[in-house]
This record gives sequence, structure tokens and C-alpha cells, in this order.
Amino acid sequence: MCVEVLKCKNCGAPLEVGQSPEIVRCGYCNAVLRVSREPNGAVGLYEEVDRAIPDEASSGEPSLFFFNIRLAVWKYALVMAVISFVPSILLSFGLGAAGVMTEESGPELGGFDPVIDFAMIVWLSPVVETLLMGVILKALSFISRRRYVLAAMSCGVWAGLHSLFSPAWGLVVFWPFFVFSCSYLAWRRRSWRHAVCVTSLIHMLHNLLPGLAIAVKGFTE
Repeated sequence: MCVEVLKCKNCGAPLEVGQSPEIVRCGYCNAVLRVSREPNGAVGLYEEVDRAIPDEASSGEPSLFFFNIRLAVWKYALVMAVISFVPSILLSFGLGAAGVMTEESGPELGGFDPVIDFAMIVWLSPVVETLLMGVILKALSFISRRRYVLAAMSCGVWAGLHSLFSPAWGLVVFWPFFVFSCSYLAWRRRSWRHAVCVTSLIHMLHNLLPGLAIAVKGFTE
């Protein structure tokens, strides 16, 4: 069967179009596009149409904001950073008030020059952990390929790793790493570069205020 490879009108990703479909769904951004066929055999794509086509969501897996990569990157990253940060900081305060997470029992962050501390927390750590997350998710995909299951397993791994340094820290990072894992899985459908860059950006925004707080503390001591 003759297959044309065209570019999605919504995201620019490669899209294979066979001879028979009248509408197609982009596998990267889920845009539904109308296929045009000229008398001379030329095939093209028209505007997005509002018509239901069975996709992975129809298998029973709900589609939430976490996997909506049709948004602008900056908007997606900003909202996801808020979604990850707010519950995490509230849990941190709660654990601190309960005496579970104190300065003695909490993770030891910083200790270098304040500028270096800030760079490591806000820039280096998110990038390194996102790259490692890709490897972990790839390994976990042999167990399950369902996105929410993968994200849950991934954040469990990260919570366990952080718990090696401080048990309470594992509780605090559980939700953020679920959000980061969802982001990676969502944008990996577009490309590996998108997955790493967008997820790293969300992680950086998440770490921004803690990084600033540690840097300011370093300058004042």
C-alpha cells in the first residue's frame, strides 16, 4: 500500500497517511486532520476537525492535563510546575510541623558556594535526573506500557532513591516525580529532545524557590 509521509499541521511531526483514510490522528499531539486527495494523486492535510477517532484514551486510560502536549511548552511547563510544587511544599510544611522532617532528619542540601549550590539544585540536578528518568522509564516499560502505571512506578523508584538520604524526603518527592514522569512520557511521543527539555524545565521551576532559599541562606551565614 502506498503511504505518504506528511507533516502534522498542528505540531509539525511526521505523519503517515495511507490511501484510504479521510481523517487521521497525529500520534504525537492527537490533532485530528482531514486528508485531501487531488485528482493528480497528490495528498495533503487540511485543518483540524472535531471528530472522535479511537485512540489510547478509548482503552480505558483517562486523558488528563498531564498528557496534553497540544499546549504551548511554556504554558504546559508553568502549570505542571505549580501542580508539582504546591502539594509538595504543603506536605513539607506538614511533615515539619509534625516533627517528622526537621533540619537534622531532612536532606542535607547545599554546603558549597551559594552560587554553585543554586546552579546544582536548579539547573544540574533537574537535567541529570531527567536523563536518568528516561532510562528508568524505558526499563519499567517492560513491566507495563500504560502511562499512569509507568509514572506511578517511576515516582516510586525516585521516592525510594531519595529515601536513602532521608526517609521523609522520599515522601516529599513522590508527587513531584509522578508529575515529572507524566511530562516525560507525554512529550516523548513528540521526541526525546522534547521529553528531556520540557521535563527538565518543569523540574527547574519546581526547584527554583528552594534553590533560592538555600542560596540566600548561604550568603547570610
